[in-house]
Amino acid sequence: MDPVTQAVLGASVGQSYFKKHIVWASFFGALAGMAPDLDYIIRSKTDPLFTLEYHRQITHSLAFIPFGALIVAVLLHFIFKKKSKLSFKSTYLFCFLGYATHGLLDACTNYGTHLLWPFSNAREAWNIVAVIDPLATMPFLILCLLGLKLRKRRYSAIGLSFFIIYIGFGKIQQMRAKNYIEKIAKSRSHTISKMIVKPTAFNNILWRSVYKSGEEFFVDALRVSWSGDITFYAGESVKALDIESKKEIVSNKQFHDLKRFNFFSDEFLFEWKEGEIGDLRYSLVPNEIKPIWSIRFNLQDPLSHVDYWTVRELDQDRKTKVMNMIKGKNLN
Repeated sequence: MDPVTQAVLGASVGQSYFKKHIVWASFFGALAGMAPDLDYIIRSKTDPLFTLEYHRQITHSLAFIPFGALIVAVLLHFIFKKKSKLSFKSTYLFCFLGYATHGLLDACTNYGTHLLWPFSNAREAWNIVAVIDPLATMPFLILCLLGLKLRKRRYSAIGLSFFIIYIGFGKIQQMRAKNYIEKIAKSRSHTISKMIVKPTAFNNILWRSVYKSGEEFFVDALRVSWSGDITFYAGESVKALDIESKKEIVSNKQFHDLKRFNFFSDEFLFEWKEGEIGDLRYSLVPNEIKPIWSIRFNLQDPLSHVDYWTVRELDQDRKTKVMNMIKGKNLN
């Protein structure tokens, strides 16, 4: 999830458990809560998929928590020992609690987190909260700051309770959306072999659905009100990518990159344009197939890696379309 939410969660866990040293518990917990995302700065100049492959991997796994917390604790203890007057044991405990929250929170989003590394290479993505959701973060942040200012643990406890309830409610919203899509698929005489239902950015009301039936993906959007009322926005369909069909067209190196990208996307790949492969899980407009990120083959330089492209701009018409979906308006 975004760094602010990760920091607030790490700080709040420390606040909730320790009345004494509440400032340092919050500060160290916040820094440790953000620390696993430092893996994002590890990049390759020649391999654009390197960061995608290794972000949210080792540093985010449950098995790495004691070691990650130790690294953070050693650094913070060295820097702040004189000011904090804390024992290393206390510093490590605050860092451990903060660090332990990170991977689990990321798994609640849709990107994919290697929680069980090195025992499993599976990417856990529970798809119940957006990577950025102000409604989840802002009340949590306010209560955390209030608890810090007043030196009262109960505010953080209330904030944690609110946040956990909000995450749990996201699961309820997801199940509502999923059940509705299953009915839609049945009405279309489709048999679902693969499916993802996930919230769109900044809210848990508008959801994106992608399911596979036969050799095609079907993309739709749903507005799921908090009362449970659903407004359905039928979307587009596209043929699923046949990975093996590219084996004789591109070099071995770029075909290997394609397989890496296929794993990262949980096999939700399609050919967006000739030679351009998109990840269908993400689009700025939830019932469209236009991808946020894609790879392009470089046929002129077979020894190079694939190119990686991202598109994050919305024109005014598409912005209006998304806002109307969030409001539950008819698009016709």
